[in-house]
Amino acid sequence: MIQTKITCSALKRSLSVPAALRYSTSAPVHLARSSPVRVANSATHIPARPSLNLKAIAADPHKYQRNAELRNATGVDAHKTAALYAQWGQTKYQLQSLQQQANDVAKEIKHLAKAGNKDAMTSLRNQGSELKAQVKDLSKQVADVEAALFAEAVHIPNFSEPDVPIGPESNAKLIDLLGSKPAHTFPPKDHVTLATHLDLIDLPAGAKVTGTSFYYLKNAGALLELALAQLATQIAIRHGFTPISPPDVVKRSVSAACGFHPRDPRQTQNYSVVHHAEAASAADSPDALVLAATAEIPLAGMHANSEIPRAALPRMYVAFGRAFRAESGARGADTRGLYRVHQFSKVELFALTEPTAAASKAVWEAIMCVQRDMMQALELHARVLLMPTEELGAAAARKVDMEAYMPGRGAMGVGEWGEVSSMSACTDYQARRLGIRTEQAPGKAVGSEARPFVYTLNGTAAAIPRLIVAILEQHQREDGSVYVPKALRPWLGVDVLQPPEA
Repeated sequence: MIQTKITCSALKRSLSVPAALRYSTSAPVHLARSSPVRVANSATHIPARPSLNLKAIAADPHKYQRNAELRNATGVDAHKTAALYAQWGQTKYQLQSLQQQANDVAKEIKHLAKAGNKDAMTSLRNQGSELKAQVKDLSKQVADVEAALFAEAVHIPNFSEPDVPIGPESNAKLIDLLGSKPAHTFPPKDHVTLATHLDLIDLPAGAKVTGTSFYYLKNAGALLELALAQLATQIAIRHGFTPISPPDVVKRSVSAACGFHPRDPRQTQNYSVVHHAEAASAADSPDALVLAATAEIPLAGMHANSEIPRAALPRMYVAFGRAFRAESGARGADTRGLYRVHQFSKVELFALTEPTAAASKAVWEAIMCVQRDMMQALELHARVLLMPTEELGAAAARKVDMEAYMPGRGAMGVGEWGEVSSMSACTDYQARRLGIRTEQAPGKAVGSEARPFVYTLNGTAAAIPRLIVAILEQHQREDGSVYVPKALRPWLGVDVLQPPEA
């Protein structure tokens, strides 16, 4: 079980991070580092098919099906996968048998040719032609069964860890409370009212230019976005994460390999990027481009189809990017403004570790420390929740959410919690689909996987619009001004956000 009660200052001293990934904690702006550990990364594509543990699925399909049901994962049929795996094996055996017969006939024809036995050769050539046709037909059958097998198996989600609560979101387990609840002596306003009053946001312009759930940040709102990105990145660097600036556009196959596909197959989470010269039919190609839903996707894809030396693990990355979510669903008072949008700035954490629980746990705690340090730096009241099975994405074996108190949400100004970050441990789910391996550990028994798949983890350092919501609503004052946390003042240049002068 991964512990979540941790001391972040102690972790900074104890976490084993390669020297090349350590940054100075004494230089807050210009950060020095030692020479990087280079990792060979010459692959130009991800594997054509994922390296799934089909043998394990076939051995106990009921276990896999039950796990999927507890996670409310639709479109999963582990029993069909097991049946297809058996059929695939039988068909391949038949094909190999036919191929061996065809080879034997070809050898016999050569032998008869040397002996000059033309009559026997004619008979064998006819037999060889029949075998060749059968091999061709059976080869297509093997390919068809294989395609059906992987199309079915790829939907099977990761296994939930044993201590993950079972059920819907309401079954989440409270792990910790951070900070103190703001003691407002007046009816708190929601962030849209505050941001409009302070001239930080323009929602009508966003709707006019792009559509609903798009927005403009302006004045101190734009500075606040940049400040939060800088603060989150620097906190992450001080915990051993290496800064990366990834692309915001990725191949559809990379996004799918990371587990980003909707529970409802009739919906999509992705915005597609279609070049004007492309045929419409190319939009569903694995190489078709989509806007990344999170920087986790390009960070995971960076090492696809490669092997990382154990000495270079863990690889811990922090990246700023734009996240694009084509989410559907009703919009209401709780989701208006900046709370649920189609495009937002985000600082993401992503890591690859040795395939052991201990290695994954160490990085899990590092991600948790970044998130806790952000809440502390922003002086926010938040709670930490271990999320139940129905809230886990396909890749996650474990997920923890951090929710900030938002006084302006909820009915009658009571206030509600709102998610501002999450973190997931994905074991080897993503690495198997992306083909990311490492070396076998010294002393491993004969028969162990020679090049095992790494483990991956991810977490949010800053989902910037949600943090702006929490900052405005928690730090608001009765006159509509907003207190600026000390950690943000170097970038904003003020202690309090005030409305513009008339």
